[in-house]
Amino acid sequence: MRSDRIDTPSGVVLVAQQPAIDGLEAQATAQELESVVQYSSPSRRRERLAWRRLVREYLGKEPQIEYLSSGAPIILNSPYKYISVSHSRTHVAVMLSSTPCGVDIESMERDFGRVASRYVSDQEQGLCREEWWPAALWCAKEALYKMAQREGISLRDDIRVSSWDGEHSTLCAELFTGQQVELALKTLQGQMLVYTL
Repeated sequence: MRSDRIDTPSGVVLVAQQPAIDGLEAQATAQELESVVQYSSPSRRRERLAWRRLVREYLGKEPQIEYLSSGAPIILNSPYKYISVSHSRTHVAVMLSSTPCGVDIESMERDFGRVASRYVSDQEQGLCREEWWPAALWCAKEALYKMAQREGISLRDDIRVSSWDGEHSTLCAELFTGQQVELALKTLQGQMLVYTL
């Protein structure tokens, strides 16, 4: 599976187009096939098999994956314990890290303008006037939600994007815990990608 690789201070981000489900199933390991038994939806099976294959190909071995009570996956047999996964309709993004992390990917064609008021504050809206800004905020908040590994977090009230550096394509945000987090924003393969640094 051809992928783009982005190195980060604590790990790596991998992005690839999701292959067809029949090809994924034909090339899946027994453990990967076992991980999708409970899914009847072909799209759910495809998403799960795509990210697991991407990780296996990158690590050069089959990862031993377990799930925390929050539902977040971790890898037991890798220098990268933490993993974050995201899918768009056509792509998959995986972040592997030695520290808690988050990644989100969305199609550049997806329109977030109609629902932005549900997750964007007036202050956040004023940080950038570009048409793609609501999508960037969505991706940033989703990445931080995944990093926090805690249910019930409000994207509007518990995660605040405080600044945008267009020159370096980075955002700064604050979690409900007071933790400050820097994120990177990239566009590739027609997708918007945001990940924690």
